[in-house]
Formats: sequence, C-alpha cells, structure tokens
Amino acid sequence: MYKIRCNFQSGTPYNEDIASQLLERVPNSSYSFPLSSFIEVLIEAEDILKEKMVRSNSLIDEYENQKQLFQQKLRSIKTNESYNPLGVNLENNLSIEITEVLNIPKIDTHFFVLVNCGGQRFKSQRFQCIGTSHRVNEIYNGKIEHGTENIYLSLMALTPQGEEVLGQQMIPIGEISDQLKHDFSLVLLRENGSETPMRLNVYVQWIHSKVHEQLFTEIKIFKER
Repeated sequence: MYKIRCNFQSGTPYNEDIASQLLERVPNSSYSFPLSSFIEVLIEAEDILKEKMVRSNSLIDEYENQKQLFQQKLRSIKTNESYNPLGVNLENNLSIEITEVLNIPKIDTHFFVLVNCGGQRFKSQRFQCIGTSHRVNEIYNGKIEHGTENIYLSLMALTPQGEEVLGQQMIPIGEISDQLKHDFSLVLLRENGSETPMRLNVYVQWIHSKVHEQLFTEIKIFKER
C-alpha cells in the first residue's frame, strides 16, 4: 500500500482538483491504496480525455464545414442581388400588418386605414365600429425606392364632405432598417400635432438585403441547436 499525495510539479503546481477527482474514482479509496489501482484510474481518465478530444475535433470540423457552406451561400446571394442607382435593393420588401385600431370616436360612418409611403398608397377595407375598437388584420406589401422615405399611417372617416383624416402618425424608415419585425402602438395625432386618444397597432418590417435576412436565419438556427 502506498500513500499518494497529488501535489506534483510540472513547471506549475499540478491541478489538485483533478487529482482529487482521480482519487475519488479509485475503488475503496481512503487516500491509501495500491499504486496499480491509481494507475488504472489514470489510464481510464486518459482514454476518456482522448475520446472527448476526438469528439471535439469532429465538432470543430463540422462547424468549419458549415461555416464554409454558409459563406458560399452568402456570396451567392450577394452576387444575385440587384440595386437601383440610389443603392437600394430592387427586390426589397416593406411589409405593414395593420392589426387593430383603438379608441375610435363614436361616429356613425365607415372608417379605413390609409398607408402612404413614397407615393405608394394602400387603403384597408372599410369598416364600421360598434364599440371603440376594431381589428383590421390586413397586410400591405410594397417597396422602398430611395431609402429615405417615411411611412405615414392615417385613420380615415367617410363624411358627406369626403374622406376626413381623424388622426395620423409617421414611422421613419431608419427605425426599421435593421430588418427585424417591429411592433408599434402608435398614438395618432391631429393635423396640428396634438395627440388624440386613438391608437393604431401595426407590425412593420423592411427586408432590403437577402444577405442580412439569411444571416439572421442562420443565427436563429444556430441558437436553436
């Protein structure tokens, strides 16, 4: 029987935590045991470490292959993207999902939501409101031409005199340039800039680069693995 003290030196002090873990794996160990038992545990630990190294190298190779495939995919997407003279992707898409209007005034008329962006106009279906809120649930898809446009959203009412703006709000294009889907709850304003009680809930997303879109997709997939 030999008394083993794991306080070896190899340039720097040996990791005593590792030594303690090895000693705990020796059968019937009370820090006094045959040297051969400790050597068996040491060899077993070395085999486990070698196996882990093989698995780690395999994972590194797998991720390296995935990285190369991903880089190749991005290069292919970027090559196929086309831009107008202002540098805006011709295949960009502006998506505006109008979900709900809140605190609508009690007027016996029809309402609709108007979207205006860079000269493009979209009108939601007309609706009447029994209470003070209405779920619209309509989606507008358009394009951005200059990259500096603002998005104007208005709640309109049909009156004997024509279409009347009850309230409107503006979303700068810069607020959605990150290509993420944004959830806005907009307080509608009167023409003089004062706030109304009305609110308009919308989701807005501007996809202007398939490279960035693919990058976000790959990051999401990586996080879910």
